[in-house]
Amino acid sequence: MRSIGMSRRQLRRLFLYEGILYAVISGAAGVLLSAVLSLTAVKAVVSGWWFAKYALTILPASLAALVCIPAAAVIDRVWNKGSIVEKLRRIE
Repeated sequence: MRSIGMSRRQLRRLFLYEGILYAVISGAAGVLLSAVLSLTAVKAVVSGWWFAKYALTILPASLAALVCIPAAAVIDRVWNKGSIVEKLRRIE
């Protein structure tokens, strides 16, 4: 993207927005999938055990989605080191 005219700031914004988008999508999918599996499979298995108690907890799945945002910032820092000319020379 830098080789076709995108500035570092624009690329950083792209990475962060992409990270936020992945966080929202993966968070929604993770919470939905974990809730469905928990309410069906896990609840059915745990109901037969006298020593286990079933509780639906959505917080861990929601927090796991937030990892995408700092990961996008780290990728931006690693990927945008050096000039675009150096990167293009390495590719060739």
